[in-house]
Amino acid sequence: MNDVLWIFDSWQSLVNTLILFFGFLATIWSIRKNTEARKISLFHDMTKEERAISLKLFEIARDIKNKTYEGKDKEKIKKLKIEEQNVIIHQYLNFLEHLALLINEKKIDERITKKYFGSIIKDAVNNYQNKIFPKYTQIIKLHEKWKEN
Repeated sequence: MNDVLWIFDSWQSLVNTLILFFGFLATIWSIRKNTEARKISLFHDMTKEERAISLKLFEIARDIKNKTYEGKDKEKIKKLKIEEQNVIIHQYLNFLEHLALLINEKKIDERITKKYFGSIIKDAVNNYQNKIFPKYTQIIKLHEKWKEN
């Protein structure tokens, strides 16, 4: 036991060092848990945002399909609705690009995110292929990565 004490001045310094060491381990564990909680919170925020944008897209598509525009400005109104739809599509693609960047940079849990967003990314690439290439590089990178798995 005296062999251990030769590094420390006394038993008290040995105990202080052990307390400091265990405090350091507890801090590392706490930081890791906090990081995991932030990743899950970010995932929930991203799902809410995706749902809101998808709802806007659905409503506009429904309006374009079902509305009978009356009056002489019928074509003008329809054109404005289509322009509004294109703006929201780009907002949606920008959102997916941001999401893909977070996943590719490991800022959000990929395993959980893939379960929810896997088909959404695939559908976006298939439906908006002419708008995605080559601007949205993170979506393309993530789509290729998930296609392989």
